[in-house]
Amino acid sequence: WRPLAEVSPWIPKAFIALEDRRFAAHPGVDWRGVARALRDNLRAGRVVAGGSTLTQQVVKLTLRPPRTLAGKLREALWALRLERAASKEQILEQYINRVPFGHGAVGIEAAARLYLDTPADRLSLAQAALLAGIPRAPSVLNPLTAPGRARARQRSVLRQMRAVGLVTAAQEAEALAEQIRLVPPTRAFQAPHFTTWALAQPDLRGTTHTTLDLDVQRAVEEAADITLRALRDKRVGQAAVVVLHDATGDVLAWLGSGDFFADAAGQVDMV
Repeated sequence: WRPLAEVSPWIPKAFIALEDRRFAAHPGVDWRGVARALRDNLRAGRVVAGGSTLTQQVVKLTLRPPRTLAGKLREALWALRLERAASKEQILEQYINRVPFGHGAVGIEAAARLYLDTPADRLSLAQAALLAGIPRAPSVLNPLTAPGRARARQRSVLRQMRAVGLVTAAQEAEALAEQIRLVPPTRAFQAPHFTTWALAQPDLRGTTHTTLDLDVQRAVEEAADITLRALRDKRVGQAAVVVLHDATGDVLAWLGSGDFFADAAGQVDMV
């Protein structure tokens, strides 16, 4: 968890430009934005805009209301209530620490270290714009598996930041010219399916010791890779393995798919 003061100032600016331009002005629900989204959806004949504020998204990330009309009304009411109980800065802090960025990374610190091997307080404008573009569609806009789409999204975020006056044209041009070094997926983190499952446990606190054996885990990953390569011509594309200690039931290895970082179904955990 990172306090708002301990992350790059470009991060909140990027999310405000992208997700909620009137964040400073509305009381939790932006009725103007709701009307605009309704107009755009009616014109398109399908859902092309949501109209949710950052405050509503915090409610969605914490209470997870159902995707129904009643759920949307509950989300709006809780957003209005949250705005009365917390400052805008506190709401922004909640958002940047709770929003998912794909590959099991939740919050800006996890995303900055996963994709860029950089702490969140040292992110440049270009890096902040790249990361801010991910949460709306992490599987599609993932810079590790879809760098072209992620780069296009980054340009869109920078353009919107300039449109609302949060960056100058010179700053936008400098950010577009910056070469961003991504962390290769193999270096990101080990046993990703198991790690993702473990970090999602509600009672996880502080340092947690697990029974996973990384030597067994690496052997399982290598064996699965060899097996999938051998069976490729038979249209076998996925594998999953879990290794348990017979006497204790301890989990020694956990492989949820052939490649966690694959573009399509890699993060589907078949264990």
